[in-house]
Order: sequence, then C-alpha cells, then structure tokens
Amino acid sequence: MKKIKVVLLIAISWCVTSQVFSQSLNWASLKIEQKHILNIHVASEFGIVFGAAYGYQLKTKMPVVLLAEYSFPSGENLFDDFKTKIGGQISFYRI
Repeated sequence: MKKIKVVLLIAISWCVTSQVFSQSLNWASLKIEQKHILNIHVASEFGIVFGAAYGYQLKTKMPVVLLAEYSFPSGENLFDDFKTKIGGQISFYRI
C-alpha cells in the first residue's frame, strides 16, 4: 500500500508541475526568480530507489543553491537503507 501511495504522489506531482527539467539542476535554464526547486526521482541501483530533493536559490552575485535530499529503497523494510544529503551547489566558472 505504501508503494502505491509513493507512485501516486510522484505521478500527481509530475502532472501538476508546469515545467520539467532534464537534470537535477540545469544552470543554463535557472532564472533569478526561481527560488524553490523540487526534484523527484526514481533510480535503479541495486533495486528501485525513490527520492525527493529540495533546493533554494540564494540571492547572490554568483548562482548558489542550497540542497536537501532524501531517498529510500522500495524493498520490504523501507527504513533499512535510506539516504539523506544536505549541501549546496555553486556555479563559479562557465565555458
């Protein structure tokens, strides 16, 4: 039942999103007025992994995004191998 709820949440958020980017963070298409960045992903590593990430773009001279991410496997015990990350990304050199 929990798997169905997660899949439905991903499907609903995908339908509601007005614009979808091909990468987690695409610096070329990031606009100054975009402050909140939501990333929902499904991956196949050693099993199916679901995750969500939130980013907040700071108002600085160089583009800086603070990030928080949570992901979990779709196995029988959901909390046996979850992953959390907190960090940031900065674009300081462009070719």
